[in-house]
Amino acid sequence: MKHKYYILTLLCVATILALISPVAALIKIEFTVEKQYSTAKAVVIGKVVDVVMDSKVVNVTLGQALKGKSPGPKIRVQIVAPEGLLKEISPDQPVVFFLAETEGSGGAIIHVADTWLLATGVPNSNMLVWRVQTVYDAVKQSYPGRTSALVKMVSELNAGTSTFLNKYEHKPFSGGMKKRAKLNVAKPTWLLAEDVNGDKKPDLLIGSAAGTKLLLAAGDGYEDATAAWGAWGNAGAFHAIADVNGDGKPDLLLDHTLWINTGTKFEAAKATFEVPAKGAPLAAALVDANGDQKPDALFLSADGDVRVYENSGAPDKPWTAKPTKALWAAGEAPIFAAFGDFGDTGKAHAMVHTKSGIMRYALDADGGPAADFTRLTGTDFKKMEKYAGGFKNAAVVTLSMNGEARPDLFAFSDAGALLLLNRGLGTFFVDETASANLTANGGILLKPSPATVWSRADLHGKGIDDLLLLGEDGTLYEINNN
Repeated sequence: MKHKYYILTLLCVATILALISPVAALIKIEFTVEKQYSTAKAVVIGKVVDVVMDSKVVNVTLGQALKGKSPGPKIRVQIVAPEGLLKEISPDQPVVFFLAETEGSGGAIIHVADTWLLATGVPNSNMLVWRVQTVYDAVKQSYPGRTSALVKMVSELNAGTSTFLNKYEHKPFSGGMKKRAKLNVAKPTWLLAEDVNGDKKPDLLIGSAAGTKLLLAAGDGYEDATAAWGAWGNAGAFHAIADVNGDGKPDLLLDHTLWINTGTKFEAAKATFEVPAKGAPLAAALVDANGDQKPDALFLSADGDVRVYENSGAPDKPWTAKPTKALWAAGEAPIFAAFGDFGDTGKAHAMVHTKSGIMRYALDADGGPAADFTRLTGTDFKKMEKYAGGFKNAAVVTLSMNGEARPDLFAFSDAGALLLLNRGLGTFFVDETASANLTANGGILLKPSPATVWSRADLHGKGIDDLLLLGEDGTLYEINNN
């Protein structure tokens, strides 16, 4: 009867999870993978050997138990339901077993093909044969990601090194919004905030039809240093900033050219790039795309074509161009895209925002297939009543809300603000309260506009990112992420 009690307990947890919703400053998962790990009698990692479609059986070899005792070297799992899951299971895929018992028969939670399953042991099989008749979506919010990354998580739990986020306590942007400066800029198209001269104050790089400007932070305002640092002469439809040569100074990517920061000016590097020829510019980045810890140059067009240039280790040596890849073939026009460590491989992924949702795309096969909002968060975007009409007049920005290296995503639209807080391993919390403090002088709620450009910036040296907003008339606002 113990396995029945175990399953009943899990079903009770489902009720708890169904009641979880973001409130003010606290988002918390009660029944976490960590709790599953601690309460299970055994946790074992396996690998699929083969799938027998006629009998609906998956044969699995087991590795060493991370906790408790392994029932044996091999396990058979018969998946009666859900229909169609067997077609997604193939040899060498990982499987994670959380076992309620280690002898006789019992209950188990199984994760395979990126799906949570509830299983019961076949009587008299000594836990070597299991039957699955239902998906266990009740725990999807605890971890909505891939099985391969779940293997990493339970291994980290075994080693005591897990950094996976199960709780978020913060009131987003509680410092409020205020006017910061009036800049001599008209109709800006993009904004980057970064300390380019080493004085620990974020400077501003601004693109417009008139060209690219550099404004250095000075006192309570900004001084135009464009002529002294580099007369770029273009708007930089593709633009990004990061330290590409490891000297501690941020370098600048503008379209085909990489500009190296000497500390007093930007100098054009010999390494140049061909941007995607198909589609309008959508996003660019200087981030690690191949896992070698060096920032690569990434370009993405609105048609879905992505091009990656791998960092050679020196800006004056040619960077290796990878073949252009199509992340998507057709569909809804993207509003925004960003590159960063949004997945579970430690490499850059693309997060693409459309009117009807958010998708994540890996740049190589290791990252798996495209992931929708449910895969990212455990929440069905279509069931979020607030966004039934989709995103309109959306402005999106990446930032670090809590000082961690993992990037978060903040989307502000007519429907309100949506914050995706990066939990790690390619999963996110959803916070719908993030717009509560987006009020300007006099308590007027900020209205989203395509004419407003955004940037993250650690304005007060707290190690977390605030927001900068630059209006069409050159008025610069800050939103303090206190």
